[in-house]
Amino acid sequence: MRTSPRWFFSASCRVVWVARLAAAIGFGVAVLGGFPGRALAADEAPRVVVVSSDTDSTRFRRLTAELRSLGLVVVSVRAEANVAPEKALPEVARRERAMAAVQVVRLPLKEQVWIADRVTNKTLVRELPRSALRPDQTDDSIAVGVAELLRASLMEVNSESHARGDYAPTDRVRELAYSPAPSATSAASSRVWVVGLAGIQPGLRGAGSAGIFQGGAGWRAGTGFGVETLACASVSPISVVGSAGAAQLSSQWLGVGPSLEWPSRATPLHAEIGIALAASRVVARGQRVLAPFVSAEETAYSPAIYFHGGPAFGQGRFQLRLDVGVLLLASPANIHLADQRAAVWGAPALHVTLGIASRVWP
Repeated sequence: MRTSPRWFFSASCRVVWVARLAAAIGFGVAVLGGFPGRALAADEAPRVVVVSSDTDSTRFRRLTAELRSLGLVVVSVRAEANVAPEKALPEVARRERAMAAVQVVRLPLKEQVWIADRVTNKTLVRELPRSALRPDQTDDSIAVGVAELLRASLMEVNSESHARGDYAPTDRVRELAYSPAPSATSAASSRVWVVGLAGIQPGLRGAGSAGIFQGGAGWRAGTGFGVETLACASVSPISVVGSAGAAQLSSQWLGVGPSLEWPSRATPLHAEIGIALAASRVVARGQRVLAPFVSAEETAYSPAIYFHGGPAFGQGRFQLRLDVGVLLLASPANIHLADQRAAVWGAPALHVTLGIASRVWP
């Protein structure tokens, strides 16, 4: 057993060193506890203070519910009389270790929404004229407006050059800062669009191929159902060649009918389908036919039905659309060269087009 004084002195030093280390750790914990905005925010859900003079009101309950739906912990604080929000809110947020503090101030003709954001060290205000708010929806509009203003204030934390406040942005805060997805209101709104497509009519049943242009306009509800008007015309002739001669065809048609977009335009890639009742016009010009026939021109009209559909890509105002359609004439155009039937057009006529669709309202 080691009993020398030198060993005893070494052991004593070790005890003192361990005690000092424990004291340093305890001091560090205490210091970190004094800065909860940076130390605890990473582990806790972000806190938001709602300052209100009436915590039993429907407005207060609706506002706190909206903030909780964002994953925030809501702390209520009673408003102090005769204290301006721009001075009170930053202090309240700091005292409550909160990411932000909000207050709605009722004025004679408008509502003021105040937000003190400790993440970016900003105090924002938005004014809402009371005349623009429906009485039965005022509380809902204000609650949604507070949530939107808070997220707008936080958006800059995802840029490298943003001003840093005294509340460190955590992953949860950065998620809040992302642009919100399209709301149910905007997704459900109706819209008006126009489309321009160019393509070909592949040759079928003796008729040659032709270039075509197709345009349209329509209205569509947020559910995806709508009404559209389509028009199509050949821009290069359709050739029919037989032993008795040759002929050229040109066609035009105009139709209107229902359409469906699935799923909604909230997704970049979706499908467009529709059906239209149409009126068609076909002009045939024959030439180099056996004698005594030299040339002839005949125009035929017929009701028709047009089925079409295809994928569309785009989430903003413009989208790229590929469309494949089938036109069925009630009375197909039978093309005769002399006494020989050389082709049948419109039973069916196939359309393959590619083009751009644009939303023009809203």
